[in-house]
Amino acid sequence: MIIVSQDKKTIMNFNNIQNIRIERYTTHKKEKYIYKIFGGNFEGYATEIGTYVTEKRAKEVLAAITNTFSAAELNGTLSEIGLILKAKFMARYEMPLE
Repeated sequence: MIIVSQDKKTIMNFNNIQNIRIERYTTHKKEKYIYKIFGGNFEGYATEIGTYVTEKRAKEVLAAITNTFSAAELNGTLSEIGLILKAKFMARYEMPLE
């Protein structure tokens, strides 16, 4: 799978990405933040692939990347893919807040 950056200037191969993370940055207005998504490779370099106004939206984008990658791994008919995606979702573990 590949990921095309928000500005359409960078393409990343998902197989070469070690991590994808959200970082919070302060805007010129002290009380406002923006949230940038970076893809990091195995050599320690990070490439910005998107910027979002809210942390919620940045997290939604990360979830969409995960879902797209999971779907790209699958082979089969659409009904089989739907069943496999439901099974993968049920097997997912999310770290609790506390």
